[in-house]
Amino acid sequence: MPILKSGCCWRVGDGSMIRGAKDKWIPNHTTNKILFPVVMEDEDWHVADLIDPDLNWWNRELIYAKFQRGDADAICRIPLSYRPAPDAIFWLHSKDGIYSCKFGYQIARRIARESTWAECSTGPAGKQVWQKFWKLGVPNKIKLFGWRACLLPTRVNLAERKIIFDNICQCCGREPETEAHVLWECGAAQDVWAGCVPRLQKMPNNHGNVIELFENPLARLENSKLELFLVQAWFIWNHRNTVVYGGSFKDPKWLNQRASDYLKEFQQAQWQLALLATTTGRTNWKPPPHSSFKLDFDAAIFDELNCTGFGAVIRN
Repeated sequence: MPILKSGCCWRVGDGSMIRGAKDKWIPNHTTNKILFPVVMEDEDWHVADLIDPDLNWWNRELIYAKFQRGDADAICRIPLSYRPAPDAIFWLHSKDGIYSCKFGYQIARRIARESTWAECSTGPAGKQVWQKFWKLGVPNKIKLFGWRACLLPTRVNLAERKIIFDNICQCCGREPETEAHVLWECGAAQDVWAGCVPRLQKMPNNHGNVIELFENPLARLENSKLELFLVQAWFIWNHRNTVVYGGSFKDPKWLNQRASDYLKEFQQAQWQLALLATTTGRTNWKPPPHSSFKLDFDAAIFDELNCTGFGAVIRN
């Protein structure tokens, strides 16, 4: 039943059988349903309520008065028969609207993949990966990238949502662009990984999802190398976006060096902030005992000026 519910849609005839707010009945529209709820006199309204019975055509005045513009445009693009016709169910994913085992299998795989996405953050393997990633010494935006990697806007994900129609990777032009493909299996990604962490070069290429991809380095690498792995994956994703939107391919060696330098710069900045926090603790000055003097002093090094400075204060 989940497969049939996911792949079927109503073809509007007289609209009497189609529940307007609940059923899928708008082809070539996101989710095939009304996106923005509307207020109707009858909560369980039917599509027939939107059709002018005399003209057997859409009541455009009512539709544009009740619905958001995007939904209204999509409804009015649905063709209606001039002759009375019953509503019918058709299969969305074939040209003739007829269900076949081939298309049912594709929908089953999509449902299974979406189920995997849902388990990414809640399953035992997912929890282990995310708990490890959140403790790494990398920028928060890269931790967030790793956490959201199950739902990257790859071409496979966009095609399944009917935003685009071609799901082939634009970098290699050979395979569907899944998350695991773009981050690891694509030839463009492999060129980068070949110069990164040597212990990753023997990792397999047949990962079912991102969790499986991340589990391998989790078991193979110590924290410092795992941090570099996650930063490098983030650079590969951003490089992919640059290429897709008109940029040019970067030298893999440059990407390796940039990822390494970026991680070092971040960790050095974090170390300096921690050091500053421990040395700038504010204390209240207390006078010395009677008949004594107190010497307060400080010194600093100015690298840019190639000089040093110091000062002292003696008080009783």
